[in-house]
Amino acid sequence: MTRKKKELNRSVRLRKYETAYNECVKKQSHSPTQTLRKPVSKKKTYTSIVRRKPSRSRSVHTTKNKVKVKKKPLTAYQKFYKKENKKKKYTGMTGRERMSMISTEWKRQKDYT
Repeated sequence: MTRKKKELNRSVRLRKYETAYNECVKKQSHSPTQTLRKPVSKKKTYTSIVRRKPSRSRSVHTTKNKVKVKKKPLTAYQKFYKKENKKKKYTGMTGRERMSMISTEWKRQKDYT
């Protein structure tokens, strides 16, 4: 009659071999064959420049010392939200609740038009 070996779960196996692993790592880190390398700096190239999303501004008008930026106009929903957000019936609500209530109002208004 042969007995089957009891299979160890992962955590038991890790604990069993942890000390041997740590000793091996310590020996390798102190070995004289390893040399320290200087970090290599990457040269900046035109291909590595990150492209950013365009801002909401349409055009820039400059005068001598001032820069004026024309922003895109608000959408219909943004205007509606701005107007509705100031109403007293939304005070005391969390931001998420307020947003959901205003969005349902927006849907109702869109359905009527």
